[in-house]
Formats: sequence, C-alpha cells, structure tokens
Amino acid sequence: IAMWVAHRHRAFQIVEDPEFREIVRMLYQKAQLPSRVTVSRNVHDIHEMSKDNVLKVFKNLPGKIHIGVDGWTSPN
Repeated sequence: IAMWVAHRHRAFQIVEDPEFREIVRMLYQKAQLPSRVTVSRNVHDIHEMSKDNVLKVFKNLPGKIHIGVDGWTSPN
C-alpha cells in the first residue's frame, strides 16, 4: 500500500477512508489495513532504503542535471 500511495501521490489518510476499506475487504475479507501513520512511516522507510541507489544513478550520469521542486503542502 505504501508503494501505491507514494507512486500515485495519494494522501496517507486514504487507508482510513471507509469506502477504500470496503473495497479492500471485498477483495480479501481478512485484510488488515495499516493506519495512515504506518503508511507514512513505510513511505519514509522506502525512501531511506532507496535514496543511495538514486544518488548512484545521478552520480553516474554524464553532464549536468536540473531538479525542480514543487513547494505545495498537504495535510498528510
């Protein structure tokens, strides 16, 4: 779920949405869904585990790169 939330830019709190929980439970009735706090922590952990690999890729690129950052905020 953390990967989906991160890749699709979903709010962490989507896992606490009643309709989302209902959809998941229709697919697997015994599903144990994480809290938004757990999803947030998992996304952060995935970032920490993968950032060294991303840095290696950037360091091995020829030439220069430009990274732009969008500064909006979210109530997550």
